[in-house]
Amino acid sequence: MQPGKPTRAGGDSNVKQLSPEQRELVSSLAARLGAIRGMRAVVLGGSHARGRAQPSSDIDLGLLYSEVDPFSIQCLRELAEDVNDTAGPVVTNFYGWGPWVNGGAWLTIGGQRVDFVYRSLEHVERVIADAEAGRYEVHYAQQPPFGFFSGTYLGEIAVCVPLVDPEARLDLLKRRVVEYPEALRRAVVQDYLWATELGLGAFARKFATRSDGYGTAACLTCAVNQLVLTLFALNRKYPINDKTALAEIAEFECSPREFGPRVQKTLAPGQLSRGTRRCRRERRATGPGDRCPGGGALPSTLHAAKVRGGCPAGSPVRLGMAPLGQQRAQRRDEGQRLIEKKVMIRLIM
Repeated sequence: MQPGKPTRAGGDSNVKQLSPEQRELVSSLAARLGAIRGMRAVVLGGSHARGRAQPSSDIDLGLLYSEVDPFSIQCLRELAEDVNDTAGPVVTNFYGWGPWVNGGAWLTIGGQRVDFVYRSLEHVERVIADAEAGRYEVHYAQQPPFGFFSGTYLGEIAVCVPLVDPEARLDLLKRRVVEYPEALRRAVVQDYLWATELGLGAFARKFATRSDGYGTAACLTCAVNQLVLTLFALNRKYPINDKTALAEIAEFECSPREFGPRVQKTLAPGQLSRGTRRCRRERRATGPGDRCPGGGALPSTLHAAKVRGGCPAGSPVRLGMAPLGQQRAQRRDEGQRLIEKKVMIRLIM
């Protein structure tokens, strides 16, 4: 591949939200990164690409490469050493940070924090294909607090701003993630509402009864994260950053009333004994006044779901197999199946 030239830098509205000094820095880095052999694309990502940056936010640059001909880590280290404010910046090998956030660099340039994050194009393409087929992964060891949800890759592609993309690879990928894949949406909603009901009903109450704060807190935070992923899927939005998830849900057309404040109250210190009941109420999420497209209340049953943009009126949702669904189905006993049926009847679509 010939070294790429920056494309669209300064022309995208999100790039324009950068300060003049930040734009100059991003443009200079993009040009130098694009000149490294094997660098397939460079993108602006993170909060600046999403329009949610704070004055203290890092600048995140995604470095996309091909697994068959990746860029030279040594060349990247030399560049980082040249621009960083101090000697010995952190620059990892490929997959140095794990299988999903698969390496990168932490830099400070003129006082501005800049992160490089590696992404394999082949891995991104595989994840998109899996999502289109209703398959996903969650890698809990990748990062706190809830691990890494594979659908986040689709969101990163959707929001990123290409700076160097000589082969127009990003254009092709962006077309595939314009809409949240329906098969992924159904799988996430089915799996996580079932998991929430199981965790709260079969585990959290037992921990709370025993005054076991360790187990109760874990069950409640896990359940809230499952509900968050469900709400993002219901609204066909990609979850990208846990730090802004509750604020984003407050802006959704379809969400439980005051979801964020109620979550914060549920998880507040000293509230765990009551948190299980509150969290189950959020799971059933709920009654008149909860917001849905068109201003109506959230439907209360699966077969009555007629949310705009969802299933055709009167059409029941088919319970498709989720990732590893066949294996799960084989492991579930009759009691678990009854719980699943109960959850799905209450499903909010």
